[in-house]
Amino acid sequence: MPVNGYSTRNSWFGVFVLAVCAVWLIWRADQRTLGLAVNSLRLAAGVCVFSIPLGTGLGLLVCRTDLPMRRAILVVWLAFLFVPLYLQAAAWDAGFGRLGWYSMAGATFDVPWMHGWFAAIWIQVMQAIPWVLLIVGAALTRAEPELEDDARLHGGTWWVVWRVTLRRSWGGIAIATLWVAVLTSSDMTVTDLYQIRTLVEELYTGFALYDTTSSIPGLWSSVFATGCLAALIGLALRSWSVRPLDRIANVPRAFELGRWRWAWFLMVALVLVVAIGVPLSNLVYQAGLVVSRTDGTYVRHWSIARFSELTVLLPGHYERTAIWRFHRELGWTALLAGGVATLGVIMAAPLGWWARRGGLRALPVVLLVAGGLATPGPLIGTGVIWLFTRGTSAASVWLYDQTLAAPLLALVCRALPVAVLVCWFAALTVPRSREDAAALDGINAMGRFWLFGVAQNKLALGVAWLVCVAIASGDLATSILVVPPGVTTLPIRVFNLLHAGVDDQVAALCLLNIGVIVGVGTIILLVGGRWLKQLRGV
Repeated sequence: MPVNGYSTRNSWFGVFVLAVCAVWLIWRADQRTLGLAVNSLRLAAGVCVFSIPLGTGLGLLVCRTDLPMRRAILVVWLAFLFVPLYLQAAAWDAGFGRLGWYSMAGATFDVPWMHGWFAAIWIQVMQAIPWVLLIVGAALTRAEPELEDDARLHGGTWWVVWRVTLRRSWGGIAIATLWVAVLTSSDMTVTDLYQIRTLVEELYTGFALYDTTSSIPGLWSSVFATGCLAALIGLALRSWSVRPLDRIANVPRAFELGRWRWAWFLMVALVLVVAIGVPLSNLVYQAGLVVSRTDGTYVRHWSIARFSELTVLLPGHYERTAIWRFHRELGWTALLAGGVATLGVIMAAPLGWWARRGGLRALPVVLLVAGGLATPGPLIGTGVIWLFTRGTSAASVWLYDQTLAAPLLALVCRALPVAVLVCWFAALTVPRSREDAAALDGINAMGRFWLFGVAQNKLALGVAWLVCVAIASGDLATSILVVPPGVTTLPIRVFNLLHAGVDDQVAALCLLNIGVIVGVGTIILLVGGRWLKQLRGV
């Protein structure tokens, strides 16, 4: 029975694909590659086991109940949606890493809390929770109100949630699980920091250790795994409805929590404090930490003057602030993000419009989006390097070494799939009757695209542009291999400094970076909210 576009046949086909991949990998891979693959699966499974239930519960409470202050809680979660993994790692390491304030003040210096597998899974879970909340929360709001109303005649609130709402949202939960697996398997930040060997980590370190790309262990296994993951994403995209959406339905009636309303609010607030408040507090404390000598002993304390000196542009002291010391990195990041966003929207708008009718017509776009989402960042970077260095042309060498062509291309490959999804959804909201009426009036295909795909979807294109900015400005895994000499972005600078520990300068830089990302995320929420209101006719 189809559930939100998913069928049992597609689910079993996905399981069959995974089983074939596992058998092939065990049969063909050497012992080292097999160990890397097992570590990759172990990491992805660990992150999914904790993030999916927690994010689903949060999505249910925030999006479908009368939880107090649920709108404010949702805004805070989604504002931190695009905070990249290296900033999550820096924030937790600032408190509980080897040189964190808690580890230095207590007895956990030798074996800090943040180390090994625990640190890698914990940090990735913290990054995945907002994504699960968004995806599952959106699926929960699509449950049919008439089925819920009928179920209320036969049982209480939680019976309706379990028997109807969650069962009608299995498709969203499956998409969230797949997306978390993509996020976990495509980044090497925490695996590199905490010395966990995975396929993606091997690609990243192998670029510097081996003379040729083809000699990197696990390269072709990574390519094969990427193809299988892309096939699963393609199945999910094929289930996307191609019926035009004249209006976006309003959120169904909220479930009442009754006397447990404030108890659930305290639990959600506690998760919010742990996931966002604690890491931010670590950075704030570390940025203002001062060590002074008193009576022959060293005393560590927090100083508002030191914090302001590193974070606030004060007259006469602006040279010491993070924004000034790293203004070149900030400039390169903004330049790349703006260029990637502009190119991404120019390419995504026609692709999303082309795919709106579905069927074989949409197949090239499905393959592009699925492949782009599934491909790990280091693999994209390796492909771009191969593209620019495969020949002996002086022009290609000059473009690779002296321009931003390589990082622009790599980051466009990373951001374009998400931009296409936004534009695709926007194209589906255009009523087909209006498009047919314009065709009868003599407006050609290009004119209809410009009229309905661009002019009437400016807010959607704005959301796509801002999403590309957020992705490009926070990317590390894709760009770190391809930036030319003399160019360093904020993510690369922070990642390099993290290996020596999070001191006050690094903490201030991370706070600056988080402020930029959260600011962009807040603007996305404002523009996206206005767009959804427009679609609902409010």
